[in-house]
Amino acid sequence: MTRIRIPQSRKIPNVFNKEQLLEIFKTIEEPDIMLAVLLGSFCGLRIGEICNLKKQDIDFSRMQLKVVNGKLPGKTLAGHGKDRVVPIPARIIPLIQMWFNLKNGEYLLESVSLAGKPITTQHLFKKYKLMLKKANLYMIDKQNKSGNNIARYNFHTLRHTYATMLWEKTGDIYAVKQALGHADLDVTMIYTHISDRSLQKKVNSAFETGIIPSRLEYKKEIIKNSENPAEVLKLRLAKGEIDINRFNELTKLISK
Repeated sequence: MTRIRIPQSRKIPNVFNKEQLLEIFKTIEEPDIMLAVLLGSFCGLRIGEICNLKKQDIDFSRMQLKVVNGKLPGKTLAGHGKDRVVPIPARIIPLIQMWFNLKNGEYLLESVSLAGKPITTQHLFKKYKLMLKKANLYMIDKQNKSGNNIARYNFHTLRHTYATMLWEKTGDIYAVKQALGHADLDVTMIYTHISDRSLQKKVNSAFETGIIPSRLEYKKEIIKNSENPAEVLKLRLAKGEIDINRFNELTKLISK
């Protein structure tokens, strides 16, 4: 008997927009969390991959880094992963080099309390969470079955944002798959649902401003963050922005 495989529903992940990313970078004060956020958002690294990243795995001349023992589906990072090479965008290389030259040790981010050991994912995430709160980006979406809060944005959101931006700029889903180290293209395809610029252009074309009723255009013109359009019109008349005929015309429109 042939079994019919019913695909599981796949939730579309949250991503940061450009304004949110700018706010994050404006908020960061600690160099180590800055470096971690750069590697997450510009290289798509997972938090565990960042914590385990060694200096010897960064090649500045080739502008790439090597993720050793990266995550496999259903596996943890320890002892079960695979290696992959990730390009480093040119604009963040000077920042990584600066940190590289200032810090001694084997790991790029080292433990504060244990010499020669990498920073723990728990410690790094704690710093990241504080940074999100400062940027007003820490918000609870829901609770799980155990009653624990689930935040809208976590560290993995940086990786989702990286993948989405790469897809938007290149339109090459295979490049996104390779950069993320996915084994299955179906997993990568989720990012085409987050952002589809071709669809956006078609929607914009279908609902172009020319078909919007003129009355709506008038109201959009006069109602600007005010609950009293009549007062706005009076103010515009007083400033000479509209003449008396225009004032009377718009007054009739908003009174209907």
